[in-house]
Amino acid sequence: MRVLYVDLEREWRGGQSQALLTLCGLRERGHEIELLAARDSPLANRASESGSRFIKYRDWACAAGLLAQCAV
Repeated sequence: MRVLYVDLEREWRGGQSQALLTLCGLRERGHEIELLAARDSPLANRASESGSRFIKYRDWACAAGLLAQCAV
C-alpha cells in the first residue's frame, strides 16, 4: 500500500507523535510511506532521523500544489 501522510503543523504535540508512530509501523510492515510536513518542523526532523521518506514544503501554497498533484 502507498500512503501519503500529511501533517502541516510546525510544533510537536500528540498528533505528531501518533503520526510518527503510524509512519514507522506501516513502514515496518512493508508499506511505501511518504510524509508531507513543514520544513524544519519537529515531525519532519524526527521522521528524517527514523529513516522515513518525507517531502518538505516551504509555504502553504507549495503544500497545496503538492496535494493537488497527488489527487490527480
